[in-house]
Amino acid sequence: MHTNTSISRILLGGLLLLSVLLQRSNQLSVMYFLGILSATGFLLLIWRQSKIVLCSREMVIGPLVLLIGSIIAVISTPSHGMAILGILRLVCDGLFVLFLLQVSSEERDHVLELIPAIGCGIVITGCITFFIPALQREFFVLQRLGGHFFYANALGLYLLIGWVILVFQYREQYPKVLFYLQFVCLLCGIFWTGSRSAFMLLVPSICFIAARMTKQRIFLLLFSIAILLSFVCYVFLTGNTTSFGRFVTTSLHSGTLIERIICWRDGWTVLLANPLGLGYKGFTMMENAIQTGPYSVQFVHNDWLQIALDHGIIGFVGFTTFILMCLWKQRSMKRWLLITIGIIMFVDFNMQYESIVLVFLLLIPWETEQSPAVTVPLPRKPIGIVVATSICCLGLGWLAVADLASLTGHYKTSMAMYPWNWQVRMYDLSSDMTLETIPARAEELLKQNPWNPTAYNALSIYYDKQNNYTFAIDRAKNAVKYHRYDFANYDNLILFYGRGIESALADGNETVANKWIEQLEAIPEEIIEFRLAQDELSNSIAKDDAYQLSDLSLEILAYYKQD
Repeated sequence: MHTNTSISRILLGGLLLLSVLLQRSNQLSVMYFLGILSATGFLLLIWRQSKIVLCSREMVIGPLVLLIGSIIAVISTPSHGMAILGILRLVCDGLFVLFLLQVSSEERDHVLELIPAIGCGIVITGCITFFIPALQREFFVLQRLGGHFFYANALGLYLLIGWVILVFQYREQYPKVLFYLQFVCLLCGIFWTGSRSAFMLLVPSICFIAARMTKQRIFLLLFSIAILLSFVCYVFLTGNTTSFGRFVTTSLHSGTLIERIICWRDGWTVLLANPLGLGYKGFTMMENAIQTGPYSVQFVHNDWLQIALDHGIIGFVGFTTFILMCLWKQRSMKRWLLITIGIIMFVDFNMQYESIVLVFLLLIPWETEQSPAVTVPLPRKPIGIVVATSICCLGLGWLAVADLASLTGHYKTSMAMYPWNWQVRMYDLSSDMTLETIPARAEELLKQNPWNPTAYNALSIYYDKQNNYTFAIDRAKNAVKYHRYDFANYDNLILFYGRGIESALADGNETVANKWIEQLEAIPEEIIEFRLAQDELSNSIAKDDAYQLSDLSLEILAYYKQD
């Protein structure tokens, strides 16, 4: 039993560490790889223990409804292949849950205590790489520590979770020097990320823990306040508010918050129009066509809204019910951490990071005294379980290779292995503009993503080379329609109008030429109307040159206006 316990702790802890170390790589590849490792660990533990441990029945209801919502989203979205990848994300998380259920709750708690050490390791690595220019850009974004996440806000949440676990699990026998070092390291790391959301939740976390501690209460409060004041002094002396001092810029008028509000507004509009969901990255698919502000994001910076967009209202209800049940069942530190994650989910997309998801799943009360786990004896020859798990791993491995091929620029290999990922098709079309193949590749991309401006731009270039300016102008108009905030699309449209008018005049077709001149002259007015339609929020985050045409476009417009 001791051997099984040691092995289970090593396997689970190793998986938790790997989830962070691999986080810098592509998200889907990390997810597939961790899913394979979870399945392998699951088989190894059930084989050694001759039994399978399953969670209590009521804990299955929420995830099952979420899965049903995902399946419905596959049917309702134009991008069926990408939506299937969203289901596979749930499968990978399910494999991890099966794996951790084979580990006792006491061992899982011990594994949670690794998070402070992992967090400190990231901060120390950041300290080293900060002074090495070649490595600094791999761990920092605009002087903010991003670590292996390469996204400072996600790292800020991870370090905050680690800090709460460290302080909450403090024991008298714990080496005080080591505790103080980790305490300071994690707090400094949180400030170094510049994550305002993590800072805003750090303050109530300090109060929450101080209220529950007796001997360390005064120390905790005074030490935390001293560190906070030191960073205030740093800002006062240096004027630097990009990293350690970014918390002093917390405001309801900050550009990042306004951008989020616009993004949430657009996401809500999309959800109302598509209540059954759009599948994984469905919002990304439609973003350029529906956005009402000059932002560019992969996710809506709100995990709750993102879940509704990906899995539909049905999936959202399942997930929300599951969270509420967990909060009802869970106690003390884990409940507080679930609340913390739940609050940050309103302003960020941290649940897109598999390492955060694994920590979240470790906090779930999969079994309690009132709802014990279900133990199923393992058959003598569990061939069915082994075969099913092996097939699942082979499928995930295949997709991992396809995703890594895309990550390394081998888009055609990736498409050959999984042809239903519209983003890979878009990257391939952008990187290889071989004229003869553009129409077929662009049309296939539009089948999977009807709103993709890259496809329409490629088609406009193709027809321009064929001197078919009617089609070139038509496709360029669609590119403008589906990404009005990218004024390079207007530049392309004006260029094709100019070439088309010259060609029509050379052919003696003055009727077509005059029609295009009239449409060309209407573009500045169209741009003015577009700018006037922007509300105060959108204008507040627009850069000074956001709505400017190129010099060549202005020359073309001026030339035909004179004529």
